[in-house]
Amino acid sequence: MFLILIFSCSSNASKRKSVLNTYDFSKPSQVKITQSLNEISGITVTKDNNIFAVNDEIGTIFKINPLTGNLIKTFSVGKWTIEGDFEGITIFNEMIFLISSEGKLYNFKEGKHKSLVDYNVKQLPFSSRFDIEGLYYDEELNGLLITPKDYSGKEFKDERAVYFYSFEDEKVNSIPLFRISLKKLKKDFGIKSFYPSGITKHPVSNNYLIISAKNDNVIVEVDLSGNILGAQKLSEKIHRQPEGITILKDNSILISDEAAGKKPTLTRYIFKPISDDE
Repeated sequence: MFLILIFSCSSNASKRKSVLNTYDFSKPSQVKITQSLNEISGITVTKDNNIFAVNDEIGTIFKINPLTGNLIKTFSVGKWTIEGDFEGITIFNEMIFLISSEGKLYNFKEGKHKSLVDYNVKQLPFSSRFDIEGLYYDEELNGLLITPKDYSGKEFKDERAVYFYSFEDEKVNSIPLFRISLKKLKKDFGIKSFYPSGITKHPVSNNYLIISAKNDNVIVEVDLSGNILGAQKLSEKIHRQPEGITILKDNSILISDEAAGKKPTLTRYIFKPISDDE
């Protein structure tokens, strides 16, 4: 059995607050995926409970069965397939959104196997310094949550910020939607480093799960105010470089890992609700 360390607040009430405590992180289910995704970055769940995944070097979208790792189809963005440092991917209605590390936001529709699809692109107000990694469509807010990896803006030196692109206004709000205190992460949860690489929203807690893939491989649960509800350290033997996170229809957590010298993987953690009297 792999050694898994759980970091949470000291009180039992605080421990129960985090949806992360409803998962057994010592018993994952892991599958290997195509080596074409050796540098897999973002993943997002589809309506039919498969996933879309993207390699961070070229705009080819891979549709994969998350339970078996089998490749269902691929299609490419652009007439000659666009290149770039692609990181986050998410879905809104019939539209797929893809973001690059320098803040270019692409949108396009799903294509047939081995097809080329047209796209639109918009440069968001981020410099390459932000190193954008995570992207998630929030239906309740009607917009996209965007997570820089390290630099959050000159005013937020000791924090990690989550920015919001409003579909109503068609722009990124200059003030972050919420911020995460690095000092609090270290003091209350023992997390010494936190560099967001992916973000999703949990349908049960209605809070956000943010994954980090540098030094400390962790998942952190935060609410819309930036309050840290829980943190889960991931085994380095299982997760060599976690890059993407999404929630499947059965509420299981799915994490994508780059090959890092071996093979790229998808790792699934099963949701097991805790009753109020536990």
